[in-house]
Amino acid sequence: MKTGILALLLGVGIMAAARGPVAVPGRSPHLLAAAAAPSGTAIQPIAAGVDDHPAAGTVSNVNGLLEPGETVQISPFWKNTLGDAQAFTGSASNLSGPPGPSYAFADAAADYGTVAAGSTADCATATADCYLLTVSGARPVPHWDVTFTETLSILGISTTWTIHVGESFTDVPTTHPFYAYIEQLFHLQITGGCGAGLYCPSSTVTRAQMAVFLLKSEHGSGYVPPPCTGKFDDVPCPGTFTDWIEQLSNEGITGGCGGNNYCPNNPVTRAQMAVFLLKTEHGSAYLPPACAGIFADVPCPSPFANWIEQLFNEGITGGCGGDNYCPNASVTRGQMAVFLLRTFAPLTPPVPTPTGPPATPTATNTATFTPTFTLTGSMPPTSTRTPTLTPSVTLTPSITPTLTGSATRTFTLTPTNTRTPTNTRTPTSTPTPSPTPSHVVYVGFDMGYTFHDSISGTNVTTVSVGDTVTWIWQGSPHSTTSGTCTISNCVPDGVWDSGIQSDPFTFQYTFNTANTTYPYFCLVHGVSMGMIGTVIVNPASQPITRR
Repeated sequence: MKTGILALLLGVGIMAAARGPVAVPGRSPHLLAAAAAPSGTAIQPIAAGVDDHPAAGTVSNVNGLLEPGETVQISPFWKNTLGDAQAFTGSASNLSGPPGPSYAFADAAADYGTVAAGSTADCATATADCYLLTVSGARPVPHWDVTFTETLSILGISTTWTIHVGESFTDVPTTHPFYAYIEQLFHLQITGGCGAGLYCPSSTVTRAQMAVFLLKSEHGSGYVPPPCTGKFDDVPCPGTFTDWIEQLSNEGITGGCGGNNYCPNNPVTRAQMAVFLLKTEHGSAYLPPACAGIFADVPCPSPFANWIEQLFNEGITGGCGGDNYCPNASVTRGQMAVFLLRTFAPLTPPVPTPTGPPATPTATNTATFTPTFTLTGSMPPTSTRTPTLTPSVTLTPSITPTLTGSATRTFTLTPTNTRTPTNTRTPTSTPTPSPTPSHVVYVGFDMGYTFHDSISGTNVTTVSVGDTVTWIWQGSPHSTTSGTCTISNCVPDGVWDSGIQSDPFTFQYTFNTANTTYPYFCLVHGVSMGMIGTVIVNPASQPITRR
């Protein structure tokens, strides 16, 4: 069902935020630049980080978005699909955007170092030599993008990067907790705001508006539902939202509010939103697992408890603070942006951490074989000759076959020789292999992620008992600390604590207790910046569930 936002993100090269159970999302998600390049190129563009790293010459808030008046670093990622390592640089040109503002490069060159065969690298990680881009001036159009061409120093490869310019709405400043989510939803054309350059982030979402949000997220920004037929008594056909409301019903996402009505002007509650999101995500027949009693204000069992807790288990929400979910509170337009992107965007794969080629160890092979001999030519009844050997090998000692018996022409070869060659093969390169842990969680705000599991694509890591989880820092300073965390209080439980560390750093913990769930958080950022996660430990015999 996740075809809309996901297809848009994949199509334009934007990487979505990892979802996490938080009430206030902090700085994620970051908007990455979109790439456009011919398919099949030997060096392939993946995405480009925007304002992800502080760098000399930048003037920015390092929030993952380019805003007017900033000079930010642009750090593209490229994948080497050739069979050997490639060293290359890049140069930027053709910087353009809507007329009016000024566009300039403070640095139009990038260096990717040497990228191993099959590996992905970005200029920031490889050499810290990346592009520096500046835009300034009044906003020329509501949806403001800039583009530039990057040309590599090898194979004549080039691509065009598209970068979104933030501060799109006057009522959503960069300090707004949902700023990045709203900008991304706008950039994907799921919403155009509420008019006059406003987004109205605190306004409630009506059930009519929700139909449009959900269907565009599911099917894509260009989706147009079929014409209405007059399904609900309180929804005139035709009407502004009628086609959308009836299509939502036709897909089995809603049956209305009772009595053949839809209640289009009623606000959507947080409890109702859990059902709407999960049915749109998984299909109309989906039923969540039984509740366990996660939130203090959501009785278990109760009509919405299963849906609300599954929304939490998928990392789409962490509640409203204080171990509560606030099921009867209305959903605001700001919260809606978070709900939609965390539900439909997280399957977009993150840009891979740059890696080297797999190591090829030096191999010493010993083979033992008995060769087959074939005697050729005409031989007299009594003779001694050296035969022709197939396959051709050099034997020690040399063989002098003896012909015995003129009547049967039987040849006896003495001795039977066994040749044992020893072959030593040394590969052209022997890089030192790095251990590959079974489960990796990326730590930090780079690429818009907080705690991001490399398998599930969320901040929920599912392992089998005995497995080891490795956390890899992508930014600093952060920690992975076991325990519970709410808006008001974070309490370590002493199971593990990496301490506050900076990139580069890794931390490992082995989970030996089955049927256990371990919540954890970052000591520095906690819930307020969206940095909490969960490790679920299954029995060894139980298959790991991949989301």
